[in-house]
Amino acid sequence: MASILQETKLIEKTLKDNNLLPRVIIASGEESYYLDRIDKAISANYIAPEDRETERIILYGVDATMSDVALHAQSTSLFSSKRLVVVRDAQLMTDFDKVAKLIPKIPNGTTLLVIYRGDLLGKKKYAKMFAEQPEDRLRVLESPAIRNNRDITAIISQVVNSLGTTIEERARQKLVELIGYNGSALASEIEKLSLAAGSAPITVALVEKLVGFSRHYSISELRKSVATHKSLQAITIAEAMANDEKNYPLPRILSTLFDFFSNLLVYHFIPNDQRTPANIAASLGLRSQYQADEYTLAGNLYSAKRTLGIVHAIRLTDARYKGADDGDYRAEALLQNLISYIVW
Repeated sequence: MASILQETKLIEKTLKDNNLLPRVIIASGEESYYLDRIDKAISANYIAPEDRETERIILYGVDATMSDVALHAQSTSLFSSKRLVVVRDAQLMTDFDKVAKLIPKIPNGTTLLVIYRGDLLGKKKYAKMFAEQPEDRLRVLESPAIRNNRDITAIISQVVNSLGTTIEERARQKLVELIGYNGSALASEIEKLSLAAGSAPITVALVEKLVGFSRHYSISELRKSVATHKSLQAITIAEAMANDEKNYPLPRILSTLFDFFSNLLVYHFIPNDQRTPANIAASLGLRSQYQADEYTLAGNLYSAKRTLGIVHAIRLTDARYKGADDGDYRAEALLQNLISYIVW
């Protein structure tokens, strides 16, 4: 499977050559940098400026249903060979699972671009659903959370090169220290620093002067800290996310935690003598045996009874967030209370 960088470059080349894109592109994942880059490239370049008013439709998951998407995506143009429908923040759609029925109905010449911020392919039903679609109709791209210095350095280099500027090594290290493994936030800061630096390199002094401490976390970091029962780290991350609901919507966090602890509950019912990495991965629908190690560790930290209680707490939190229980339940307090309940 090609990396997200390779897939992004392939799309950019397709746009440069003025060729048709696949009928459906679903770009998902926890790292927004590549999702934003793909969205920006396609939205700005696929449809000619004079045709955008009629041939480019942009919808948002918070307001749109799959019926709205189908209405636009199944339409054809009488005046242009290309049509584009973009759905941003598709993870907020309440009926996203209906997307599979729409894929075969997209006419030739129309491209449906879906931006889904979250671990879509980690959900077994979607991975299976997409695997059944022919490759000439659907391209699924995954932008996983950045987990190492090599990958974040690659993003910094791409942004720096695209801006035609340079950055000192100490400045790069300082940026990562201040912002963390968040490619989208780093790209934004580098653009500001490039304007301030002019033709000069971006220095560590300039970074310290213009960039404040704004450590960004990913939802996968929260899940990992909870899975390994690192209480203080989990509480710290939860507090940061609770104060930034725009970038960390509670439904996304709850979905990730629910998937993990639901899988952990299944793990507890696998007989001890059958808990091999291969069998755990198969039983939980994991994409690799490597992921099984996380459940083995978590299984030693959370008993089956405790796991069941956590699953119930996540459901209760979700219900309260949706207004199913009387009281003033704000997302900020709900998240912090839930994480405290899980790790203490």
